[in-house]
Amino acid sequence: MIRSLRGFENAEIERYGYAVEYQVVDTSYMDLALEHQLVPGIYFAGQVNGTSGYEEAAGQGYVAGVNAAMSVLNREKVIFPRGTSYLGVLIDDVVGVRRDEPYRLFTARAENRLFLREDNAMDRLGEIRLSFDLDKGIDKYLKEYNYQREILLSVIDSIGNVFENCKTIKDKLRDSVIDPVLFLKNFLDSKNIRMDFRVVKAVAIAVKYEGYLKKSMQKNISINNLSSKQIDWFSLSENKSISNECRQRIKLEKPKTFFQLKSIQGIRPATLTYVANGVL
Repeated sequence: MIRSLRGFENAEIERYGYAVEYQVVDTSYMDLALEHQLVPGIYFAGQVNGTSGYEEAAGQGYVAGVNAAMSVLNREKVIFPRGTSYLGVLIDDVVGVRRDEPYRLFTARAENRLFLREDNAMDRLGEIRLSFDLDKGIDKYLKEYNYQREILLSVIDSIGNVFENCKTIKDKLRDSVIDPVLFLKNFLDSKNIRMDFRVVKAVAIAVKYEGYLKKSMQKNISINNLSSKQIDWFSLSENKSISNECRQRIKLEKPKTFFQLKSIQGIRPATLTYVANGVL
């Protein structure tokens, strides 16, 4: 293969090798669109940003490419919010903190991971897609999907206690022994209400998890109110319930308060939640 290149016809391989080290840019100079603030018009994505992994590179490449196109078209930048997308978590982490090791995106890095699910992707990201004004088949489908979703939510809210034990549809969907998707589909069929199955699935699961999501939001609020609480950094650094990466950072920084722990670069939300439960 090497000798097939012009100028390398007589090349000899002295030593085979595979380099795992690479240079990275200072991502603190980049915005959430992955544009470099000192060199406007240039966007960075992938390993050069200090990340590792195919999905991480692909996600950044998409964001950088979309925003480069938006720049050419003189349109607003496309920003993926941290609370509604893993792309947002990834980019927020990459540009907000200088990395001392290759970055991988794990679910534990997201505070809102109960909401970041496959079944509600169109609910979370559909508006961003529609903002492109592409008017393709998927855009027409998204508009119909949103329309049906609003109707279905209205139907669920408007119907009172129609089951045994004075249970509402929401009560039945949250029943631990009931498949919420199948139940909602069968209920709609019995009323001759036809809905796109994806809409039924998304709404059923959203209702099922509604209580958990509220608890998660309350827990995040509690975490933000814990700043002055004292913590035992040594015990945390030895605690096997915390990721090895976080334990190493805790041992290095020796935080004495929850605020100091939260301020350490690379500390995961899952670690903060675990510590917060112990402090509370």
